[in-house]
Amino acid sequence: AAAATAAAEAASGPAAGSMSGGWSTNSRSPTAVSSTSASTSSSTITFRPRSDRPRFYSLFDDDGSTAASDRLRSLAAALCLVDFDVAFRVLADFQLPAAAAFAQAAAAIARRGGRTSMAALAVLLRDIGASISDAERDRVVLTALTVYAVGESKDLRAAKLLLLKLRSARYRTMGLLVCGQKKEAFKVAKQAASVELVEMVLREARGGRERGDQALAKEIEGFLATHTPRGSTPNHT
Repeated sequence: AAAATAAAEAASGPAAGSMSGGWSTNSRSPTAVSSTSASTSSSTITFRPRSDRPRFYSLFDDDGSTAASDRLRSLAAALCLVDFDVAFRVLADFQLPAAAAFAQAAAAIARRGGRTSMAALAVLLRDIGASISDAERDRVVLTALTVYAVGESKDLRAAKLLLLKLRSARYRTMGLLVCGQKKEAFKVAKQAASVELVEMVLREARGGRERGDQALAKEIEGFLATHTPRGSTPNHT
């Protein structure tokens, strides 16, 4: 009889309220867990289906949304300042726009200000190497240059040093304009024989408040009048 009782208890669990031979079925104490139980009794704990369980949050979650992409890009940009190899792996694995992440990292470095920021930026540009196109690299440099030129830390000396790292006439022209060097920007635009760039400088000169801006605007208008190909009209708006 005792053996039969023990077998019955083993099959059905300990008697209600018992503290011997396992967990109590008292609702205030831990209870036996069954992954297949559908009971709603307060004396049991049931597992919800996997699809109903709350997801564990991860910085690397990627559900394909714009928010997830932006978060991953920001994460990669932050990693650029710590471990470029890991950052590059994240960019590659998640197929993120590398140039945008590098530009975000460059801006973060420039906001630090001081000599150490220029040294850190030089390291970033060295690590980037040929992983992006020349135009994308110029955008990264221009982003940092703009932060130095007009940001809170305002360091025109650093901004002008970055002008030397710009490779294309387009981005050199834009960088010179950001630094307030309109005449130099006009020279670069003329050398590039680009009406678009010359007109870009013209718009800046017309809207400028510095001495000589209006005179420069008239000079540019005269240049466009004589150098614009026949059949096209300079954009003086």
